[in-house]
Amino acid sequence: MEPTTEPATGNSEKDALLDRMQSLASALVSFAWEKFRLRLDYSDASITQVEGILDKLQIDFARKGPDSKAKIHRLSSYFGAFIGEVIRRKHGGVWTAEIPDVSPPTNGVEVTGLIFAPSRNAYLRLTEGPAFSVKVLSRKFEEAVSQRRAVRDETPIDAKRVRELVRNYAVQAVQDARKKFDFELDYTETSLDAVEGRKSAQLWRLSRRNHLQEPGWRLARHNSGQRDSKNRCGKRRNVVRSLGVYPCRN
Repeated sequence: MEPTTEPATGNSEKDALLDRMQSLASALVSFAWEKFRLRLDYSDASITQVEGILDKLQIDFARKGPDSKAKIHRLSSYFGAFIGEVIRRKHGGVWTAEIPDVSPPTNGVEVTGLIFAPSRNAYLRLTEGPAFSVKVLSRKFEEAVSQRRAVRDETPIDAKRVRELVRNYAVQAVQDARKKFDFELDYTETSLDAVEGRKSAQLWRLSRRNHLQEPGWRLARHNSGQRDSKNRCGKRRNVVRSLGVYPCRN
């Protein structure tokens, strides 16, 4: 005896896929009650019940010898649909198209960018035994989802702080430009060009001043052509410089 399903009735491809997976899951609910007298209610506890059903089927397959792969694939799709629906309803995921390079071909449940392949897990549970527990694999996927959400929930807070800092800096820059340079910044390309021009001039002045104010040096200003002037180092020197600036040591 195997579960039976009704044809999908969704209009769009996405809706049709959801209808199909829900139909497969509902068929397993009926199968579990008729065959094992178990009520599957899409709760976490129902995953434990599904694990028990898979265990009985796997033992039965092992005792009777290898069954047809087609039958195991069909059973896997029913179990996978139910497990996937439990996760989708709990975490708000969506069913995806068949995952490439997975054998047997299977649909996945995507939650926060992570994809879970429950039918593949059910297939391995039926063919390989308890080492591929669907309960354990489902829990691990849910833990990964929780970790992803924890990281993602922190990002908007940090981004908000960065936006506040940038806005504050921008306001301060507008005020400084008005006070110190007497021009308005209006967040246009023209104002950006003006900032670039001011910055270039300022950098030139700074580089010239820093070059003359190397460590251990001071500036002594005087009139061009003066001789025997007193510099700021407190020493008497004969100074003749066309620029009017004399670098002297302490």
